[in-house]
Amino acid sequence: MNVIKTVQQITGEIPKLELPLEINGKMFSMEMDTATTWNFLSEENWIRIGQPKLETLKISYESASKHQLPLKGTFIAQTSYNDEKHPIEFAVTNIANLNFILVVILERISFKLGKF
Repeated sequence: MNVIKTVQQITGEIPKLELPLEINGKMFSMEMDTATTWNFLSEENWIRIGQPKLETLKISYESASKHQLPLKGTFIAQTSYNDEKHPIEFAVTNIANLNFILVVILERISFKLGKF
């Protein structure tokens, strides 16, 4: 017997999970994303940290809607969270406010998700 399961649609805005992260000496609010395939930093924030030299991208990325993401390149930033420093690679995009960090990176920077 085939069974079709439905999930009730959630209406309203779902709150973002954001992490305060220092990147190359500047504080940013990074959105934690379980669906993203990489760490992304908006071009405006890349400029704020002094436009570190970008390396050529070796692969391309798609948005959730399957559109090609416009990316300028990648760089490795020095990040700090809870007084721990870690190098993290970011891809720079000209999409405003696209500042995502992979959830798997959070394990590396000792982030602990508390109770809500």
